[in-house]
Amino acid sequence: MLREFTRERPRRSSLISPGSDWVLLKKQTGSEADIVVLELEDAVHPSLKEKARKLVVKALGELDYGNREVQVRINGFGTPWMDDDIAMVVPQNPHMLKMPKAENEDDIKKVSELIERAESKAGLPIGCVKLMLNIESAWGVINVEKLALCDSRIVGLGIGSEDMMAALRAQRSRDGLELLYVQGKILMASRAAGLFCIDRVYPQVYDLEGLRHDTKISVQLGFDGKNVISPRQVPIVHEVYMPTEEEISSARRIIKTFEESTAANEAVCVVDGKMIDRPLYIQAKNVMLRSGQIDFN
Repeated sequence: MLREFTRERPRRSSLISPGSDWVLLKKQTGSEADIVVLELEDAVHPSLKEKARKLVVKALGELDYGNREVQVRINGFGTPWMDDDIAMVVPQNPHMLKMPKAENEDDIKKVSELIERAESKAGLPIGCVKLMLNIESAWGVINVEKLALCDSRIVGLGIGSEDMMAALRAQRSRDGLELLYVQGKILMASRAAGLFCIDRVYPQVYDLEGLRHDTKISVQLGFDGKNVISPRQVPIVHEVYMPTEEEISSARRIIKTFEESTAANEAVCVVDGKMIDRPLYIQAKNVMLRSGQIDFN
C-alpha cells in the first residue's frame, strides 16, 4: 500500500531508533509517537551500516506502523553509504527521507534527483517520497532560507542539536539559550517556506522533568514537535503539547463557525464575543493539531 504524505497532521513526537537494532525498530510500532525515524546515520556504527540498511528495508516491508509518519534518516551527502541508502530504501515507500547535515542547495538537489531515479525504477509516483532537512552546522543555519525553498520535495526542517553544539563550541544549559538563535532562524525559515519544523532532542533520557521543561520551550516557540530518543519520552512530550479542554472546545467552535462563514462568503465571524478572522482560524487549527485530533469537524 502506498504511503501518502499528509501535510496537516500531528507531529508532536518524532521517535528515533537505530536501524541496526531490530528489537528497537519493532518497539517503534507499539509507541505512541506521531513520527518514527529509522536511523541509518550517526546512531549506526560504520561497521553496521549495511546490516542496518537491510533491517530498515525489512522493517518498512514487514512492520505495521499504523497511522504514524515513517521517516528514514539516511547517511549524509558525500558519505560512501548515501547512494545505496536511497536506492534501497525509496522502493519501500517511506513517507520521507531525512537528510542530515544539509548545508547547500546543490547537494539537496542531487539527493532529490537520486530519490526520483529510485522512485521511477520502483514504479512509484514521482515525488511521493518527500524530503526533510536536518540543519546541524553553522553553514546550514546561514543558508537555511535558501535550503528550505530549493526543491519541491522538501516538506520539513529539523535541528541536529549535538552537531550544532559542537559547531558552535557551546555549553548546554537547562534553558537552552545557547541554541535559541538557531531555533528561531530555522523555525522562521520553515514557516516562510510553508514547512513543518521539529525541535531538538533532549538527550537526558531519565530526566523527565528536564524534558518537560525543554518541551514547554518548544511549544512556546512554535515548533510542531520534538525529536525523542526513547519511548519513555513520548508521553511527556504529548502531555506538554496537549491543549486544555477549554482551548480544544474553543478551537472547535472557531473552526466550525469560520468555515460556515467562509462558505457564506463572509470574511469574518464572531465566536464567544470575539471577532474571528483567518489568522485566528489558523491558530485554532494548530491547537487541534497539538491535541492530536486531526478531524476538525
